[in-house]
Amino acid sequence: MNVGIMYAGSNIDELTAYCRKIGVSHVCLSTASTPRLDKDGVPDVESLRGLNERLAKAHLTLAGMIISGSPSREGWLGLPEAQGEIARLRRVIASLGEADVGTALLFVISERPWTPDRRAEAKHWRRYVASYRRVIEQAEASKVRLANHAGYYAHEWVRGARGLNELLRAVPSSYNGVNYCTGFYMAGDDPYEAIELFRGKIFLVHLRDFKRRGELFDETPLGTGEIDFPRVLKLLKTAGYDGVLLPEHFGPAKPGEDLQAQAVQYVQKLLD
Repeated sequence: MNVGIMYAGSNIDELTAYCRKIGVSHVCLSTASTPRLDKDGVPDVESLRGLNERLAKAHLTLAGMIISGSPSREGWLGLPEAQGEIARLRRVIASLGEADVGTALLFVISERPWTPDRRAEAKHWRRYVASYRRVIEQAEASKVRLANHAGYYAHEWVRGARGLNELLRAVPSSYNGVNYCTGFYMAGDDPYEAIELFRGKIFLVHLRDFKRRGELFDETPLGTGEIDFPRVLKLLKTAGYDGVLLPEHFGPAKPGEDLQAQAVQYVQKLLD
């Protein structure tokens, strides 16, 4: 396993200097970081290849890309006013595949359609799955593994480990996987059991820490909250995960304090 960082900017020189400063060689970028995008925000293939080449020359590994602009609830439901959203997502995945980007993080977070009718809710879910199946078909054709990131709150459709597991079961595919996040804890899940649940399907990992405050959670620097990170890393290793670890959501920083660098150092010490 390697420690990496997420970067949403487009200044690769700035990114390179920062990675050298904090001792990181793996990065996860947003598709919006691509120098050339079309009018729908779809990355240009040659531009993506050039970006990857620049990273390689700087001795940085592109561990994956975060898909910017996930479909809305209406898009997942295939409603007329959002017909183009799934098609746009398929085009993004196709571009990533042509540029040999093998892993993409997709936020499958959208508001659940409210209805007191269970039959209507089941119908909504079937439409969601139908749209998602089209996405996975493109991922398979393009050989891009989708690391799906769930939501944490009751009003969100794909919520926590249970919601992600339903999505994996509904559309079985070797390209349909998860972005494991210790934030599963916020959805009421056991973050340690979730690693075993998704054994073999974890494509990316987010590490974040927090302390419970009533029904809410306060973000804290890694290692200062309620998540047992030595246990998490041990379980990930046992489950066969050998990818990148991406610390995030570090809590409020004091002036001049780089909590991301501290998080990287903390995780690297655990790995060592």
